[in-house]
Amino acid sequence: MKTRFFLGALALLFVLTAVGFADQAADEYDKLMKPAIAANMKLTMSMNGDLATVATNAADVKTTFAAIDQYWTMKGVSDAAMFAKNIEQDAADVQSAAGAGNADAAKAAQMKIGMNCGGCHMTHRVRNADNTFSIK
Repeated sequence: MKTRFFLGALALLFVLTAVGFADQAADEYDKLMKPAIAANMKLTMSMNGDLATVATNAADVKTTFAAIDQYWTMKGVSDAAMFAKNIEQDAADVQSAAGAGNADAAKAAQMKIGMNCGGCHMTHRVRNADNTFSIK
């Protein structure tokens, strides 16, 4: 009887600890994604405006996705890290094209950012019943 109780309590502790770590990981990732989403939105909204602003916003996207790349690399999730690296490169391409005054090339590179975001979301994100999202 005591052994069953002990094993049951141990199992419950394990489940609660796992849930706590999952929540902590989700919170950690949320802290990376929110600024990345904001930076990408700012870039998207600026694409038809001043190219100097586009270049600055692209630099912000590159910086935020470098942190996401690092997160996924540390977690050993190579495809997610690849999506983040691709976004970093696409943002660098936007920044370079905007800096050179080439609006068309900047727009083409910016479109690739969205494709990589979508690829990662399709692979690693799930919509919950309450319309929030979780990492798969």
